[in-house]
Amino acid sequence: GVTKNDAAEKPVESACAIYSEKAFQSHREGGQKAGERHKDDDILLYSCGDETRGPPQDICFCEASKKAIRKQLQEKYYKTIEDLNKEWGLSYKSFAEVVAMSEDEVKEHGKTAKSYAPWMDHLNLVNWATAELARQITEGVREKDPEAIVGESGSQEPGIYGTGRDWWWMSKAYTGLAAYGAAFP
Repeated sequence: GVTKNDAAEKPVESACAIYSEKAFQSHREGGQKAGERHKDDDILLYSCGDETRGPPQDICFCEASKKAIRKQLQEKYYKTIEDLNKEWGLSYKSFAEVVAMSEDEVKEHGKTAKSYAPWMDHLNLVNWATAELARQITEGVREKDPEAIVGESGSQEPGIYGTGRDWWWMSKAYTGLAAYGAAFP
């Protein structure tokens, strides 16, 4: 992913690894290859990884991600720019001006505006995009092996960065999960 500092120093016009059509297509093709290679094997779960990590802190500030969050904000969360301004505690004139905040920026912003929405709405996009990558793998596998169960193993505890993902979104992407076994009395 592209951090806000990276985007300012060397703008990435195409897209970062988390949110891009190229990344989505690449993940889907990887799933298709795995499904084709193993469709006749006795596979319990196609694993998208063991102890898979979620996105790191403050990524997805490339131009494609900026456009995506603006579209998501307008289509899913705020009917008007005035609604967004009220929630975010800002005064944009149009959605085309909207730029999400990093965690450090929103901590400062929150002191006076009493709103952390410019960061949380951005984190929602990153979490959706992470799940979308997983969904592309799942769909790619199932194009070749329609009954396949696709997910991950060693799922990590919820957290904001690194280990965490939005498990609601991930549940829409996967068809199964494998947890480590444990003996309980």
